[in-house]
Amino acid sequence: MARIFLSITLFFILLTNCMNQKMMLAPKNITDNKLCFDGYYKLRGKAMFYDSVKNSTAYGVAKELDSYNVYIFYSNGVFIGGETLRADSVNNRAAYLYERYKNSGKSKRDANLWGIFTMVGDSIKIENWEPSSGGGMKTVIRMGKVLNDTTFVITEKLNHYDNEKQLLQDTFNFSKLSRKPDSTNIFIK
Repeated sequence: MARIFLSITLFFILLTNCMNQKMMLAPKNITDNKLCFDGYYKLRGKAMFYDSVKNSTAYGVAKELDSYNVYIFYSNGVFIGGETLRADSVNNRAAYLYERYKNSGKSKRDANLWGIFTMVGDSIKIENWEPSSGGGMKTVIRMGKVLNDTTFVITEKLNHYDNEKQLLQDTFNFSKLSRKPDSTNIFIK
């Protein structure tokens, strides 16, 4: 009997450790015009990318390339993005973002691409899950200031893995999109 109780207890402990952390922010309709919703915001940077097609090694050779961290915001308080993409995939290829994200709201493996943002005055908070090395994903909240409808700056990041706060100075700029993926997804209710 004690073994059964122990087994059931361990099962529930393992099950709860595999669940993603609940979002702390709640999506709300954004009715002011402080951000543009007909495109995406991007942070320009550099990142390491593997190019296994052009190289013969198993994982390819990592190269530092221009990159963008991209957010597509919706007026319902939901966003998609937050990942680092090669700049040459995005530049002058508006259809790339639509194709990249159009079906991501249906696949559990894409949960970390979806999140919630809120705005109060000129303050913005952005929350999403970040991949885990084991167990469920924890959330990360980025906080900053909207400078105008085409620019916002993220100044802090609160990581819920270790509750560490990191100071940032990440400036995101707007680019128009002719077609956006739908905001419907299985993650944000």
